[in-house]
Amino acid sequence: MAQVKLSRWEKLVELAQIDVDKAAETLQVSQQNLLALEEQVNALKEYSQEYSESRKTRVSWTPTELAGHNAFGNKVLDAIRAQEQKIVEQQEVVERAQQAWFEKRAHHKALLTMYENLKQKEITTQNKREQKMLDELAAQKFFQSKS
Repeated sequence: MAQVKLSRWEKLVELAQIDVDKAAETLQVSQQNLLALEEQVNALKEYSQEYSESRKTRVSWTPTELAGHNAFGNKVLDAIRAQEQKIVEQQEVVERAQQAWFEKRAHHKALLTMYENLKQKEITTQNKREQKMLDELAAQKFFQSKS
């Protein structure tokens, strides 16, 4: 009976570990996505800086060229703002994934501690049973040798 109970607890611990592993994987993927978004926005900012510097290198602009140049520069700035918003959203995803991982890890640790306590209790109980049986056998041999 106790072995069945321990087996069930062991399975719960295994399932909790699977949940922890999945949560860790989700966290890792969300962190990688955040890093990719940050790299993209940095590349856009560098491009925007280079693009606005290119305006200074050219001596003469027609009004149409200048308007087109400025319009494209504004589109790049809009893309940067949109990318920064995606970063904020992804940071929230990372925070939720991290919180889920913390919770699943704590749950796993609690189950593991309970399982180990039950296992130790069962070992102690089994040792006491064995000792009692040995004591009884020794007593029987003692009384048989007296007879």
